[in-house]
Amino acid sequence: MRYYIRQNKTHVSGPYDVEDIKGWIRDGRVRSDAEFSVDGKEWIWGIELDLFPGSLKNEPRRRPA
Repeated sequence: MRYYIRQNKTHVSGPYDVEDIKGWIRDGRVRSDAEFSVDGKEWIWGIELDLFPGSLKNEPRRRPA
């Protein structure tokens, strides 16, 4: 799977492969408060993805606008 990444509500980049994103997470380059999208239109918080340790994937959370 590939994701677009939006950081600081303004900068959008991607899409990137999951393995690349996992490496950036380990390096601290992408944080769980970043937003992710598969289509560049609907966004979810990084903490909701299985990519992050301690993800909240199964817990409801407010979606970014």
